[in-house]
Amino acid sequence: MQNKFIYYYDSHVAKTTRKILSGIGKHCRRKTGKQVFVFLSYRICKTELFHVSLSQFLMCNPTMNKRITLKDKTFEPYISETRIVEAIKKIADEMIRDLDGRDPLFVGILNGAYMFVAELMSKLPPAYELTFAAYSSYYGLKSEGIVKELLPVRIANRERPVILLEDIIDTGVTMQYVMERLREEGAGDIRLAAMLVKPGSLKCNIRPDYVGMEIDDDFIVGFGLDYNGCGRSLRNIYKIVK
Repeated sequence: MQNKFIYYYDSHVAKTTRKILSGIGKHCRRKTGKQVFVFLSYRICKTELFHVSLSQFLMCNPTMNKRITLKDKTFEPYISETRIVEAIKKIADEMIRDLDGRDPLFVGILNGAYMFVAELMSKLPPAYELTFAAYSSYYGLKSEGIVKELLPVRIANRERPVILLEDIIDTGVTMQYVMERLREEGAGDIRLAAMLVKPGSLKCNIRPDYVGMEIDDDFIVGFGLDYNGCGRSLRNIYKIVK
């Protein structure tokens, strides 16, 4: 079934949806040469209706199927937006279970985590408080190993759980520094959530409490991650072509 997209949707909206999907399917066939199948199905049992979002249908768009160039580097497709969102949903479910009855403070680490933070917070109770902090140890493809405080975390209530939200744990140096600083300031309950973790790159004893995915030691861009400021807005994740 590779390169074939089968979509199930409620017959009550079939007439309108069929027109929309037909137009998109023609566009996909023109752009990619892939065959797109639209399959109508209605289950008598209402609890078993299947729905696929329009964003998933649009994964046939060629953007995810070809290499991209950012400045002097070329990148190839690695992780789709669909997989990323599923991983973030898993983190959100774990947090809702663990933090029930608590008053956590979420801290998004800029700049890279902004898309991760937005997706995650949309799946959490709206009463949860969110703030941001900024640190830097990267330029180009490698970490400089020196953490620079650009916008440090300020904790007013030391009794609250503090949940650090990071896009990717690479060497772990930045988050180790941040967590040590928070402990020095008296924070008692510090937790770390990472969209992505590179176990093979860790250079310190740090283990996130919440992990979206573990990945290989490749330089990646997209979904907030950048190469010298470029590529952050990509909805899918790409890895460098070596």
